[in-house]
Amino acid sequence: MNDLSNISKLDSCKLSALSHIEKIYNIQLDLSTPPIQVALKLRELGEIDFAIRLLLEIHANNHTSKSYIELAINYQLKDDFSNSIKYLDLSIKKNPKKIDAYNSLYNEYIRQGFLEEAKKTIDQGLAATNHVKFKILNIQLLQRQGLIEEAIACCKKIIDENIDNFRTWIHYIKLNIYIGEFDRAIECINKLKIKNSSQKQEILFLKALVAKETFDLEASLGFIIEAISISPKNPIFIKHKIELSLMKFDSKMAQENLEELKELIGTNGGFLRALYNEMRNNPFQQKLIASIQDISNKEKFVQLKKIFEEDPTSFFGACNLLITARKLGIFNNQFQKTTAQSQVIPKRIVQYWHEKQLPYGVDKFTKSWKNLNVNYKYEIFNDETAFSFIKKNFDAQTLKSFIKCKTPTMRADLFRLIYLGIHGGIYADADDLCRHNLDTLINSCSNLILIQGEMGQICNHFIAVTPNHNFILSLIEKAKEYILTNQGPSWFATGPALFTLNFCKFFQENLNITSPFQGVSLISSYEYKRFVSPHLNHKNVKLIKLETRT
Repeated sequence: MNDLSNISKLDSCKLSALSHIEKIYNIQLDLSTPPIQVALKLRELGEIDFAIRLLLEIHANNHTSKSYIELAINYQLKDDFSNSIKYLDLSIKKNPKKIDAYNSLYNEYIRQGFLEEAKKTIDQGLAATNHVKFKILNIQLLQRQGLIEEAIACCKKIIDENIDNFRTWIHYIKLNIYIGEFDRAIECINKLKIKNSSQKQEILFLKALVAKETFDLEASLGFIIEAISISPKNPIFIKHKIELSLMKFDSKMAQENLEELKELIGTNGGFLRALYNEMRNNPFQQKLIASIQDISNKEKFVQLKKIFEEDPTSFFGACNLLITARKLGIFNNQFQKTTAQSQVIPKRIVQYWHEKQLPYGVDKFTKSWKNLNVNYKYEIFNDETAFSFIKKNFDAQTLKSFIKCKTPTMRADLFRLIYLGIHGGIYADADDLCRHNLDTLINSCSNLILIQGEMGQICNHFIAVTPNHNFILSLIEKAKEYILTNQGPSWFATGPALFTLNFCKFFQENLNITSPFQGVSLISSYEYKRFVSPHLNHKNVKLIKLETRT
């Protein structure tokens, strides 16, 4: 039936499909065109139901592995997960050696968030074909699960088997960048033999990542511009360039690339657009900071501190000040204990999820904190228990602020401050996966530990602090003020902008070149990632019960 040559052998469904395509879309197909090609054309034209009917009728008793895959693709477009899985399973049964079928099934499980089923598909494909593709898919799956050490070990094993496997080297280098092993990443990059322009652009991007992570913005920009010259429409490259332009206070470059990104992927840039708009709110300061980007770090730090003191409302001004402080090594002496310090950070971990019933993924992540830190007290709050806690321990205005928070994110942001303000301890977001015991990360010389993000900002997804710390107490008051007066979105009112701006204000005297920055540990995001995999998508971790699976 796949090679019909005359009208007498054609099913009425195919005739109907051909006629429909010719009449509606003015596209002619030869009568000998295989039905699967007709169905593919129908799918391209958006005629999904017609394509499915054609495949089901024509191939009723003579399906191939390829036709099952085509059926699955059409059902995916209809968001019919069960039928998509059903026909991909049938495709594999029809031809157990067909790599494309396993790959499609794996991608469908990933798309739906069923990682455990995706793992079964990898194992099934590997057992049937022993193809290296499934070993690489396993690396990607481990990364999605936040299992970094396991992913690195998997890379090493594949490289030992085949040292010339370029794709595995790329994953291995990215994983080392993720945990801050930059020297090792560069060493590996320099070993690779580039065979084509596609590989060259990937290597350039990796170099850009390393340079950005170490705040060498000029080098990173040079690498990413060269990568874009090879692949001008790559949205990942363009997004990276936007981040750099924002960090360099180049509003013109940021605007141009935001518009290009919008044209490519149909969005306005999301959070990056919000950051750009925030920067544009103070054009005078933006131009002033942009004008000092090329002077020495020491001179720039003095100028940035003066600029921030005159106008402490610029998020990017604060980020730039903290980046320059990091480059000058101001945070390198942060582990020295202050003479006045009498408290240590309590061994208690608190987390927050707005609903009482945790989604499967969130439950899995939160258990990692309990299971790996048995020497810590563990608590998790939801909207209801957080309300009761605040009502019992704080005043009516604080409770009113909590009630007025518009989103679960804002409530979580405010509650972590309130809880830590009283008890101290450790707060971690519920979508962060703990991979190691925290004792090494939580050093006894600090009374406050915060994370510095990739753009220089102070993050709030992990906080470790002693009880009644004045910095945390000041943040509570500022957050309440922003919430009650409706000032800005959550990232500004209760999130990273709140932390970044107020960190620079609160520790203004400590931010200097001549004396140690004592009692506070401002650790880099990659140092944190050696212990924790942050910002995992809990929706990508689900349980599945399907009758179609055998």
